[in-house]
Amino acid sequence: MGHVGKLDLLKALGELLRLAIPSTFVWLITFYVYFHCTLNLFAEITRFGDRLFFKDWWNCTSFSRYWRTWNLPVHQFLVRHVYFPLLRAGASKMTANVTVFAVSAFFHELLISVGRQGSSRGGVEKGRERGRERGREDKRSQTDTFS
Repeated sequence: MGHVGKLDLLKALGELLRLAIPSTFVWLITFYVYFHCTLNLFAEITRFGDRLFFKDWWNCTSFSRYWRTWNLPVHQFLVRHVYFPLLRAGASKMTANVTVFAVSAFFHELLISVGRQGSSRGGVEKGRERGRERGREDKRSQTDTFS
């Protein structure tokens, strides 16, 4: 409970805002590289005619419109292979929507976690080892100082 009492909300908000701009910038660059450059390159190589990978998601005024326009290949796949089969099986539109959202969230989380698993675990282990080494060095330097 001692750490919560020491929490400086203004400092935390400042750190959050400091990270928000670079995170948004990296997200936009990644979006551009993947959806605009990479997918169009593969479409050009394979002579794929339909190159509509996203619509004007930056002009959306609701979340439902945003989810339908920012990643069209995934949206069309989920509508075709999850949403319509659920409706044909007798599920309500709300159940079909929630199921599509859950399936999309699951696979996006799976892709992100698998993609980062190798680098993040290695990074964490390396960071812990470096911390242990620094601790040993600090103890050595303290004993050297007092000897």
